[in-house]
Order: sequence, then structure tokens, then C-alpha cells
Amino acid sequence: MLRAVLRATDSGPQRDALTLVKSVYHPTDAASLPACTVDLPALESLDLSHCTELETLPCSIGNLTMLTLLDLTNCNSLMHLPASIGNLTALESLSLRGCDKISRLPDTIGALASLETLTVSCCSDMAILPACLGDLAALTWLSISMCGTLTALPDSICNLMHLRMLTLEELPIETLPQSIGRLTALQVLEVERCDAFRSLPDSIGGLQSLAHLTITDTEALVALPDTLCSLSALITLELSRCTQLTALPNRVGDMQALEYIDLEDCELLAALPDSMGNLQLLKRLYIVNCHQLTELPRALLQLNRLTRIDAEGCQDVVTATAEALAAVNLAIEAVSNR
Repeated sequence: MLRAVLRATDSGPQRDALTLVKSVYHPTDAASLPACTVDLPALESLDLSHCTELETLPCSIGNLTMLTLLDLTNCNSLMHLPASIGNLTALESLSLRGCDKISRLPDTIGALASLETLTVSCCSDMAILPACLGDLAALTWLSISMCGTLTALPDSICNLMHLRMLTLEELPIETLPQSIGRLTALQVLEVERCDAFRSLPDSIGGLQSLAHLTITDTEALVALPDTLCSLSALITLELSRCTQLTALPNRVGDMQALEYIDLEDCELLAALPDSMGNLQLLKRLYIVNCHQLTELPRALLQLNRLTRIDAEGCQDVVTATAEALAAVNLAIEAVSNR
């Protein structure tokens, strides 16, 4: 712990040892950082997680130019980040999970040229994210969740050319930035429990590296854009509990890499497109509690790699497909129950 390090090195020749300290875990009951913390020129990791009494960070924190990790998880008394945080040009990971008194990020955060992972979670007063987020050229992982007043994402995030994973959870957003398709390196996109989420922009089809798309637990999403079917690298499509979704795009069969489709509890989904019979790599299909479905496309049942259809709660589908399954002699497990 930091206190032990400082007692051993704050006087005499041992003070030189401060220049060798690379990792600090701070006592959780402290209301501020000891001034000597910022006199650790070699410091690479500063863990302030669960420091629930910590109210401020000193401006001099910007002197820690070797810092690669700053963890502020559950610093729920912390009011703001100092502008000098932009001086941490070696910082690779920043966690603001549970910093519920921080209402905005400083504009200087865009200067974090090495930042690869950013977590903003449970910041209940954060109503807007700065446009300078789009300047984080090295960012590969962005997670934003449970920020109850954040109604939109800045368009500038579409400038994050190295972003590979974007997770959005429990936010009052209605859609994604119109230029989201510019994120050509994005591999995983998750939109979960965003009750107001009602649409994907047409540019979604530009995400040519996207392998996993999850949109779950929304009552506002009624339809998906046809451009979704241009996602040629998509392996997993999860749309569970999109309770107002009435149809899939007709060209869904164009997504030739699809292996897994989850439509559980899409209660208004009345039919599946015939083009799903073109999904030669499809292995599993979940249609649990899709009560409006009465049958499956015949060609779907002839897919050689399809090994499981979960259709619990879809008795009409089970009845209608029983004869077809026997006719094509497919090894499909648990058609009616998991």
C-alpha cells in the first residue's frame, strides 16, 4: 500500500527509491492523495478504486507522465477530473465506473494519445460526452453504461478508427450516431437494456469488421434497416427481448458468415425470411417464446450445419416442422425444449 511505501522512503537516501515505484494502491479511507504521490516519476499504475472519500485529484497528477493505468472505480465522492489529466500521454486504461458525482469529462481528455480502454459507468449526472472523445486515436475499447441522463453519443466517436468494441448499456439513447459505419475496425457492438433505443442508422452496413451484434431488452425497436444485411463478417446476431420487433430484413440471408441467431422473446415476430435458407454456416437458432411464429422456412431446415433450434413456447412451429425434420433427416436437438 502507498502508506507503507512512503514511510520507508520519505527521508534520507531511501527517498531515491521513490523514483523506482511503478505501482500504487491507495488506502480506501483517504479523502485526498498524499502530495508525494505525484513525485513518483516512474509510476505506471495508480489504483484508487473504492476510495469512497476521495473528493479531488490534484492538478499535479498530470506530472505522472509514465502512468499507463488509472483506476477510479467507485470513487463516488470524486467531483471532477482536473484538466491536467490530458498530460497523461502514456495512459492506456482509464476506469470511471461508479464515479456518480462526475457530471462531465474535461475537454483535455482528448489529448490522451495512448488511451486504449475507457469505461464510463454509473455516472448518473453525466448528460453529455465531449466531442474530443473522437480524438482518442488509440482507443480500442469503449464502455458506457448506466448514465441515466446521457441521451446521445457524440458524432465524433465515429472518428475512432481503431475502436474494436463498443458497449452501451442502460442508457436513454434512441439511436447511434449517423456515421457509425465509419468504425471499420469495430468487431463487437452491444446495445443492452437501452429502453428507448428505437433504430439503427443506415450506415450500420459499413461495419465490415463487425462479428458480433447484440441489441437486447428494448421495447422501442420495431424494425431493422436493410443495410444490416451488408454485414458480411457478422457471426453472431442477438436480438433477444426486442419485444416490438415485427420482422427481420428480407436479405438477412446475405450475411453469409452468420453462425448464431438469437430471437428469444421477440413476441411480435410473425415470420422469418426465406433467405435464411442461404445461411450455410448457421449452427444455432433461438426462437424461444416467439409466439407469433407458426412455421420456419423449409430451406432453413436443410442447412447442413444447423444443429440446434430452440423453439420452446412456439408449439405451432414445433408441430409444423416435425414432418419436415423427419423428411430431411436433420440432427436438430431440442426443437421444443432446451
